[in-house]
Amino acid sequence: MRHDIFSRSREIIDAFGLRLQLRAERHPGAMSVTFARPDLSGRPHLTLDQYGADVLAGFVMSARLAGKGDLPDERLAGPHGIVLRLVRDPVSAILVEKPSGPALAIPSGLWDRLFAELCIILAHGRSMR
Repeated sequence: MRHDIFSRSREIIDAFGLRLQLRAERHPGAMSVTFARPDLSGRPHLTLDQYGADVLAGFVMSARLAGKGDLPDERLAGPHGIVLRLVRDPVSAILVEKPSGPALAIPSGLWDRLFAELCIILAHGRSMR
């Protein structure tokens, strides 16, 4: 098995049919994770580097632990710069906003499986450094 190339694709579907697709790819020197919402018109999507995916995993857990409380926005700079924002209305969701294009909403029903997938993806990425 070559350790410089890695690919993993998964689709998460909640009880209401909301969908989130994840595709992780690692090539020499870089890992990227692409997220897409094929259940929404326009199929909003975004790509994060390993650092962004790591911060998203932490933000997902922080949102879970916040309960009904607030959570400050998390801002990442760089080529895959984003803002992570917890919203409560109409349902709890994490909005991943990028400088251009529509935000990607990740509803709370997808958080647990997303966190688990990110843990696996990021472990693979760390092992290949």
